[in-house]
Amino acid sequence: MFMLGSSALAAKFDGAWELMSGEYMDHQKKLVQYQALKLKSLKVIADGHFSFISQSNDKFWAAGAGEFLFTDAEYIETPFYTSYEMKAGTEYRFNYKLEGEFWYNERWQNGTRVEYEVWRRVE
Repeated sequence: MFMLGSSALAAKFDGAWELMSGEYMDHQKKLVQYQALKLKSLKVIADGHFSFISQSNDKFWAAGAGEFLFTDAEYIETPFYTSYEMKAGTEYRFNYKLEGEFWYNERWQNGTRVEYEVWRRVE
């Protein structure tokens, strides 16, 4: 598996991304639609680093920043700073697809999809 980081190829992720839709599995293993939370998020990616901030019902929800790597099929975030508790060294591994201005992510744990996101590049 060839890992890429802050290189010219990583530039395909560089820019600002707006969350369009998604869902995640909560602690009770219930699927929660981002639309039901009125969740908005903006992610900025540059030179192998990312940061994001999210709001729910126009109030602060979460924020984080760190580094990322990717392969042909996986986008991997390693947050260093978060507004929520997280074990040091945690990686979030997403299967991804880039199509035009859209970026599709899904994260799996033990054969169950626990997160799905659709982002749109902000010009």
